[in-house]
Amino acid sequence: MFDINNSFILIIFILVSLVQIFLSFVKFKISKLKISAEDNGPLSVIICAKNEEVNLKKNLEKILKQHFKKFEVIVVDDQSTDSTNYLLSFLSKKYSNLKVVTINKNVNSRVGKKFALAIGIKTAKFDNLVLTDADCMPSSKKWLSLISSGFNNHNIVLGYSNYEMEASFLNKLVRFDTYLIASSYFIACFIGIPYMGVGRNLAYKKDLFFKNKGFAKHINLISGDDDLFIQEVASKDNTTIALDSDSHTSSLAENTWIDWFSQKRRHYTTSSRYNLKTKLYLIIDPLSLIFFYVIPIYYIFNNQRIEIIFFIFCVVFFIKCISNYKLMRKLKVLDLFYFSPFIEIFHLILINFLYVYSIIKGKKTW
Repeated sequence: MFDINNSFILIIFILVSLVQIFLSFVKFKISKLKISAEDNGPLSVIICAKNEEVNLKKNLEKILKQHFKKFEVIVVDDQSTDSTNYLLSFLSKKYSNLKVVTINKNVNSRVGKKFALAIGIKTAKFDNLVLTDADCMPSSKKWLSLISSGFNNHNIVLGYSNYEMEASFLNKLVRFDTYLIASSYFIACFIGIPYMGVGRNLAYKKDLFFKNKGFAKHINLISGDDDLFIQEVASKDNTTIALDSDSHTSSLAENTWIDWFSQKRRHYTTSSRYNLKTKLYLIIDPLSLIFFYVIPIYYIFNNQRIEIIFFIFCVVFFIKCISNYKLMRKLKVLDLFYFSPFIEIFHLILINFLYVYSIIKGKKTW
């Protein structure tokens, strides 16, 4: 027989299990979504580059050679000190749809890419904007046409950007973290509370940017161009997602723990500015996950009857595995599936530690 305390714990476990089942169900629905290549008008692709000669040499022509009827590629050279300007000058003679904007070294711009991004958006000739980074490579020549399909009935398109696979535990962890972040903002968009995208693969209307006065509300922050801005302009009716494998972009992941930690801490600088609805949404999954794993352990170590808990745990865990398998296959990270139960627990502990540490430390540099 359960006493009152055990009954209360069982109720909590059932509730968090229902949360995990709901999130898994949405993942499963998302994995079934399909989009087709469409031309919904000309596009302006915007890339901000600061000392990105190597990456531009590797990736830019793959963007310039996209199979799309009419588009321009705007590269904003943000005070580079390498040979970026020479490379862009050479490529602009080769490709008529490449437009180069140079921010002079005497311009006192803010740290981060918001100023350069705003310059690129103001320069854009077309209303449909597609944003990516210099180190990003489109997964196919249909990238733009698939992203463009989202503009059929929406003003914002949230894409997926992965990191290239390497043979290290850190790489698996970084890509798993990227998968979780993507599944989080895809789920949020699907249920009608879009809160972010990633600047490596993001599209929206130019007039949306100006009606919101750009990044004015958070211009003092290094980050925020792909989360705070999206929260300000996105709604359940004007935002959609693009998941098909040909619509992805990819880049090289950070290859040291220190670099990845620094990247994560930089991303956390905007979290305090999130609205209450977004904060509640973002705490539900990790909090329910903690209880989902901790409660069975509590029962085992306290010699409690665990039959009901064990049965619920196995059912929910099986459902989680199916949904993750489906979505991971959709996002071309299926190699992570076989490690996901172990990485999930490690990631849960590490990310919460990093978040608390970042809040205490309050890092302000890029």
